[in-house]
Amino acid sequence: MKEGKKIAVAIFFGGISREREVSIQSANFIIEELKKNTKFKIFTFDFPKEIEKFWKQKNKIDLVFPVLHGNLGEDGHAAAICNIAKIPFISSEVRSAAMCMNKFTTKVLARKFKIPVVDDIFIKKLTNDTFRISENGKKFFEFTEKNFLINLKKKIKKINFPVIIKPAENGSSVGVEIIKNWKSLQNGLKKIWKIDSQILIEKFLTGQEITIGVLEKFGRLEILPSIEIKPNKSHFYDFSAKYSIGGSNHIIPANIPSKTEKKLKKISKEIFQILDCKNLARIDFFIVKDKIFLIEVNTLPGFTKISLFPEAAKSSGINFGELLEILIFSTLQN
Repeated sequence: MKEGKKIAVAIFFGGISREREVSIQSANFIIEELKKNTKFKIFTFDFPKEIEKFWKQKNKIDLVFPVLHGNLGEDGHAAAICNIAKIPFISSEVRSAAMCMNKFTTKVLARKFKIPVVDDIFIKKLTNDTFRISENGKKFFEFTEKNFLINLKKKIKKINFPVIIKPAENGSSVGVEIIKNWKSLQNGLKKIWKIDSQILIEKFLTGQEITIGVLEKFGRLEILPSIEIKPNKSHFYDFSAKYSIGGSNHIIPANIPSKTEKKLKKISKEIFQILDCKNLARIDFFIVKDKIFLIEVNTLPGFTKISLFPEAAKSSGINFGELLEILIFSTLQN
């Protein structure tokens, strides 16, 4: 790259997941900020609709920022396109992104490294009448529909209601629901089957919801201050709490003992490295009576005006423009 030449940054936005509108909000906020900086020239591509347009212009582009959430973006597809095009990109590599996108896979790896997670039942729908079940990341068992429901009912009794059900491969709390009885669970499963063939059922926890941002800054990991999330309109940090003004209160740093904060940051760094993440991640936890539980890892967290990752960076003394510069220049350096 010639000295004095503007850095051509391509923004991928949109996607086909239910988080498309969130992606557009994030992208607009980033574009608005980058336009203030004379170091950058901006290209935008509605991904994957404008993939052909991107391919025709790829030789003009120095770096891609895939501002995508959910399937066909955050799950490693965008990273794969960038690798084929041989263009650096801000996000984790394909394998890491795919592992983090799948909440079950994340928890399996966390368990192997003794990182505490919530007890769960994982269900994979193979056909309309064939299912696989794994309990707490252990061996899979296959069932026909009738036997599946009988077996699931037995397993649910071990963790008891209320439970929380979630698609294994969706973000922004899409499809997540608190379930209080068996009939509601059956209805909840039917809803999620429409958007995902994999479902995670976990014991519903009551405690503090905490998130930690990890920022890769020129080869060094900076663990950002903790944020405690207090939803105002729901029982957990759901889609409305995340993306509507006043949907939740964010307490920075979280109202937790300093030793708990240190432990959270230690676990965040460990899981970032275990999952081989790159550039940035936001890692979510629950704390129940001083016990820490890892919930999930987000490799492309939101960048809207009320998103947690930019807010954590700001509380660490990194304004939004500086955050974008760190991500861009760190990626180009690596």
